[in-house]
Amino acid sequence: MATSDAIEVEGVVKDILWWGKYEVYIEDMDLTVTAYAAGKMKRFNIKIIPGDIVTVELNPYEPTQWRITYRSINKKIKSKKPMNKGKMPEHRRPAIRKKNTK
Repeated sequence: MATSDAIEVEGVVKDILWWGKYEVYIEDMDLTVTAYAAGKMKRFNIKIIPGDIVTVELNPYEPTQWRITYRSINKKIKSKKPMNKGKMPEHRRPAIRKKNTK
């Protein structure tokens, strides 16, 4: 399949299904489709979670097969909570031994 044959649209991931499939809602077409992650996304371990904006491409020869080719950076998902800078929780701290001063 040539890359010019594929039709690309943007959608939002609604749900994670079994066996590496995702339910994607395409707003332009008012359509919900089942898609799978492209090979490079699997190879580089790119995680897709519900709410992500993704680029989905359709193979015109097999209209039931949709492939997720790109995951947009979603700034809402990033945590705004400050990171714990060097402070270890009390239950994780190693026991501190005191020197014997006799």
